[in-house]
Amino acid sequence: MRLIAMSAETHEAQGGAMEAAIAWHVQMPAMDAARWADLVAWLEAAPEHQAAFDRVAAADRLLAEAPVLRQRSGEKVPAPPMRVRRGWWRAGAGVVLAASLAGVALWTVLPRDRQPTTFATAAGKMQTVRLAEGTAIVLNGDTRLARGDGERSVRLDGGEALFAVRHRADAPFTVEAGRYRIVDVGTVFNVRRDAGRLMVSVSEGSVMVDPDGARLALHAGEGLTIDEASGLATRWKAASVGGWRNGELDFDRATLADVVAAFHRRNGAEIRLEGGLSALPFTGNVRLSGETARDVEHLARLVGVDCRREGEIWVLSPSKVRS
Repeated sequence: MRLIAMSAETHEAQGGAMEAAIAWHVQMPAMDAARWADLVAWLEAAPEHQAAFDRVAAADRLLAEAPVLRQRSGEKVPAPPMRVRRGWWRAGAGVVLAASLAGVALWTVLPRDRQPTTFATAAGKMQTVRLAEGTAIVLNGDTRLARGDGERSVRLDGGEALFAVRHRADAPFTVEAGRYRIVDVGTVFNVRRDAGRLMVSVSEGSVMVDPDGARLALHAGEGLTIDEASGLATRWKAASVGGWRNGELDFDRATLADVVAAFHRRNGAEIRLEGGLSALPFTGNVRLSGETARDVEHLARLVGVDCRREGEIWVLSPSKVRS
């Protein structure tokens, strides 16, 4: 990882901001939370950094295979034509190839009035969005995000997203999730909303959850789960924040239904649970290989249940073999 982390800075020393921007885009699919913070700092360091970064993102859109933020249910919308130099096209193509292998789409940074107002990903697909004010957001699969009323506000309608916030003391970045609001205090944090629960975990800095009500502060390494119906909040240790981007799924006092939902978001796997398995307790770590069959069968062995396939659906059921 450290070799990758050095690549953008090394490219800048050798070839300037444009080479560094290309290097940043290449490594984005594998960046950890600390590296996202480094990217935000690099973008803020000089105007030419952001300009170069935007040009790389614009070149990426030339490939028709790259999904765009407006797509729904796998539909691809062609990008508008753009004139580029031949040498730049080769570099841009390499960037898109690296990103598409990880299922990530890169969006050109546009003025607020030209940016889409909603973002949606299909199960098994990720998207990286950078808002005009500088915040970077990585959407997991099966996620719906919308712009809020203000320039530094978004609404998570469902799914999961990792936020690397460009902090401004005079205008905190906020995430609305149902009736709850999350306000950054200069940080990298993850938000997941599904099955009537809101889960927030912090990698760096701090956030304030429900600032107008319970005022629950979270710091690096801490997580919080809120039952949206009852308002009951439970704290937990966040061992890995945003690890899903690299196929690392961590669960603490979760259920098998939670694990199946995480599989679906990350790789698009359709899994049905039978015989009351949805409520089966699960705590631990699962690393996805990228091969759905292998991952689902590994999960079945891990929890000691039977696994079969019915067309495109995987079915997990209580084991017929009793010890």
